[in-house]
Amino acid sequence: MNKLWLTAALAIAGMMLGWQVGLHRNDVSLTAESQASTRLPDTVWQNLDGGQNQLGDWRDKILLVNHWATWCEPCREEIPMFMSVQEQYAEQGIELVGIAHDGEEEVRRYVDSMGMDYPQLLAGKGEGQKWLAELGNNGSLPFTLIFDRQGYLRAKKLGRMSESELRKAIESIL
Repeated sequence: MNKLWLTAALAIAGMMLGWQVGLHRNDVSLTAESQASTRLPDTVWQNLDGGQNQLGDWRDKILLVNHWATWCEPCREEIPMFMSVQEQYAEQGIELVGIAHDGEEEVRRYVDSMGMDYPQLLAGKGEGQKWLAELGNNGSLPFTLIFDRQGYLRAKKLGRMSESELRKAIESIL
């Protein structure tokens, strides 16, 4: 009987430890300016206007890059917050760009229904996943990256970002 209790206690302790590690894994990771080495990729992305963009097109702005998908509930929950924060910081040179991991028609319908008023790029087959993998992400969404005006990665968040986390990351760069 004592072995059963000990086994149960160890199992519970292991689950609690795993839960704590999981909580911290999704914290916003701020990168010290001197340690920032990841730069905006040269990848050319299809946009919803029929053209193409590189994230470098928004150099000289603080760039919020949000990887999302229409089927991702946390992604859909954070979109209104991103639009609100971008509007509040627009005069300070903040630009929000979405990279959608869905088909063009699904993205277009969702963008229209939500009134998403910021540029949307399409991850395409392989390019979006390739970039996520280079950043240490196995394809989980949402995934938000914040680049400074020189194009260096300064913060990232795997999972739903809160408004306070986003503001803290932006303020650390301004």
